[in-house]
Amino acid sequence: MATSTNFFGSFLISHLGVDAKYVCLALEKQKSEQQKIGELAQASYALDSMDLITVLNKQSQTHRPFGEIAMELGLLNQQQIEELLTRQSESRKKIGDILVEMGVFSESEKETHLKSYINWLEGLAALGKATFSQPTLH
Repeated sequence: MATSTNFFGSFLISHLGVDAKYVCLALEKQKSEQQKIGELAQASYALDSMDLITVLNKQSQTHRPFGEIAMELGLLNQQQIEELLTRQSESRKKIGDILVEMGVFSESEKETHLKSYINWLEGLAALGKATFSQPTLH
């Protein structure tokens, strides 16, 4: 799940009593260590430094995504952007692993917390289906 990291962090705080400051520190570390899409593009698709600077300058002015600008300038295509985003996502360190590195909990506790989180999500999904199912017309 692409967005489950923040949800997992919220779950750790609200359901398991993990101190919010540790989750915030882990999220900051995750963000700071994440590979930038421009760096990946430069390494993977031979964007030169000038291309990278051009995209980054335009990005700072427009606040649009790197990939959108690179495609607009003809530097990358949609498939390349999708590959870069997948690679970026796959290389992102998981928040649970960061919390283990920080000593907040052990590897086995992380696994237990992940199982609790999955059970909680499954319960929400089941509740959502029961609560919001379409009425049948007779």
